Amino acid sequence: MAQEVLCSETAGGVCAESTSQNLKEMYQEVCSIMNNALLGESPSVEEMRLASQAIVLGQKYCGVCQEEWSPQNWFTKFTQLVEQAGTQKIPQPPLERTGSEYHVLSEYLQLVQETVLEELKRLSPSLRETPLFDCVVENFHRCIFAQLDQVLQCTLTADQTYLVLNWVAHVYLSKELMGHPDIKDNCSNGLDMLVFSDWLQRAENKLLTAVQEAVLERLCSILRSEEIYWGVYIPGDEENFIKLHVDVIQVLQGCIKQAGKTSERLKVKVQAICYQELLVFLEKTYVHTIASNRNDDSIKAVHSLKSIEAQSLELVLREPFFKAEASLKEYFKKGNRTKLDVIEEISAHFSTLPKTNQEAHKIAVDTAYERLTSLYLKCLLQSNKSELERSWSDVGSEVTENAKYLHKMFSCLNPEVKKRNQALLNVGKVLKSNDINAQKITVAEMRIDCPDMSQEQVRILLRWKGLSRSQVREVLDACGEYTFDPPNNKPRWYRQWYRC
Repeated sequence: MAQEVLCSETAGGVCAESTSQNLKEMYQEVCSIMNNALLGESPSVEEMRLASQAIVLGQKYCGVCQEEWSPQNWFTKFTQLVEQAGTQKIPQPPLERTGSEYHVLSEYLQLVQETVLEELKRLSPSLRETPLFDCVVENFHRCIFAQLDQVLQCTLTADQTYLVLNWVAHVYLSKELMGHPDIKDNCSNGLDMLVFSDWLQRAENKLLTAVQEAVLERLCSILRSEEIYWGVYIPGDEENFIKLHVDVIQVLQGCIKQAGKTSERLKVKVQAICYQELLVFLEKTYVHTIASNRNDDSIKAVHSLKSIEAQSLELVLREPFFKAEASLKEYFKKGNRTKLDVIEEISAHFSTLPKTNQEAHKIAVDTAYERLTSLYLKCLLQSNKSELERSWSDVGSEVTENAKYLHKMFSCLNPEVKKRNQALLNVGKVLKSNDINAQKITVAEMRIDCPDMSQEQVRILLRWKGLSRSQVREVLDACGEYTFDPPNNKPRWYRQWYRC
């Protein structure tokens, strides 16, 4: 059959009509063999081998015929047969029930897995030596993800979204399906990984939305629970507060742990959403409701809830600021003149957080701004000034530019954010000035602009700049009318980094 395809190309004259008839017959035979094979009525291995060779060789056919039965069109016809077979063989998602029943979605995914693997293992022996098997894999791949796109359009719970996301992330390419030992060597060429990764991104976005809704719903259900509802709170009894704390932790840890089974990257994103939703929840529901009642027990309740709020805010910021400190140390060590990557990284972190409650989001942004300013100053004063000056001829100007950039980035996150960069702007002035009298004026202005800065902080800054101890004392004595905070009143954020 395959040889006849090649021979027919050289036929001409009186043989032309006979050749056309032969090609039509071969076309019909090839279509019949492949159609039966794709639909499950497997022809013999030899028939499949010959038909496959004929289709492949047909792509090299250079005859003048352009009809459907012309050999150069056989591969296109095979592709159409594969698409039809995929539609018929691969199970369709039960869309009318997918969004309401977890087990329905689970059964559908299991059935797709079993059916596709069985079909590919059945066709592999006859087609794997030709490009036809790649065509089958590619079409099955597209068909599966077209169906999974339909699944994503359904209203899914967080658990259902986790289910389908885990199946794609951990089963689809594993030995349970496309990575099966019998077919994995022949599947790699036919898998369009862009289709795979694009779907994962869409599924992740849907999951994060579902998690956000689920966390808020579960937190609200805690509020409605009789055991911890504030209307039945017993004065002096802290059991309800303990139960509240435990219930909240269980809700958050459950979501975070489930995300960790999919990937660490997803776990970090779910953590951020969970902690942000907790902030929203506390701000919107608990604190305002209880604070309206001014008895001693309700005030105690507010303190407990504020403690949880502080913890949740700490958790929102912990991961990005852990990375931020390492980035800033590296930044000052190398004296890199490019914009601070750490600022953009934190900005990107906040852009992924939900904004269902703008007030809670503003609190988180404002706190991050304040902490990043303090962290910047800490890392600057821990760096080697002489080495930094080799890269930055004017350290003061660089600090000033970074302070302006810092405010610009956080203003994009919250246009109403407080101006937290004033300390860095004053630090820039101190570092740029070399006149001792000008230093006295600048430090006095700093004390007015930044009342939280202590005398010890200013002393460290002046010593880092290079002033002698006597010069430092002269500057501080000149500013004596602006009484600096005594050591015991140092702000908490300063105590965290002072020991330079």
